[in-house]
Amino acid sequence: MTTPPQFVLSLLSRQLYLEFRAKAKSKDFAFVRFRDFLPGAAPLPRRYIVLRHDIDFSPNYSLEMAELERERGISSTPQRC
Repeated sequence: MTTPPQFVLSLLSRQLYLEFRAKAKSKDFAFVRFRDFLPGAAPLPRRYIVLRHDIDFSPNYSLEMAELERERGISSTPQRC
């Protein structure tokens, strides 16, 4: 699968992603998964961000993103398109 033309991956970078995460954490946002909205899940934090990665557009980077998130204790939901 190739990246659709409306998605400009060249604008994304590892550094920009790291800065986004750091800024979110500094403003007391927690990262949650979609499953955290299911019945019976723990209460959501006051401020949160739900991350979803469409890994079909750039599967080569999905492992690196998962490792970066794990290092910082961030959860996300991988999504196949």
